[in-house]
Amino acid sequence: MPSNREREELHKAIWRVADDLRGSVDGWDFKQYILGIMFYRYISENIILRNIYIPKMK
Repeated sequence: MPSNREREELHKAIWRVADDLRGSVDGWDFKQYILGIMFYRYISENIILRNIYIPKMK
């Protein structure tokens, strides 16, 4: 189990990488883009699961 210090260092490193990837894009715009992608992935995965499991249940 990582210590609190290691966890804080990891947290800071992740934020640095996220800031580098985001670049000059406003944080709000970036958040909207990422949330849109996450929502699309959630919907896509659930449609696939629904198409696999629901026909077997009937």
